[in-house]
Amino acid sequence: MKLLVSIRPENGHFIASLLGDARLRAAGGTRENAISSLLILLDQTRTEEELIEVEWPRRGLLSLAGSVKGEAAEALREIVDDAYRLRDEQKAAEFPQ
Repeated sequence: MKLLVSIRPENGHFIASLLGDARLRAAGGTRENAISSLLILLDQTRTEEELIEVEWPRRGLLSLAGSVKGEAAEALREIVDDAYRLRDEQKAAEFPQ
């Protein structure tokens, strides 16, 4: 499993931290030592907690993307086209050229 780790120098040593979890951070004299210390901490945490991957659900209109197919998609496209046509007619009447 690949994890994103942030490494930064601080007061003459390096701090490695797991992105997304401020509790998981370790220090070392070198970048490699900081990463090794973080991996040890991750192993200890893994025995105490379970790391799982979850799907972040889509929200709003984006959640509908790709969900309408066939005749329903055609009907939806007609509704959208009618809405845009009506808007264009209203704008043309409001701002004649």
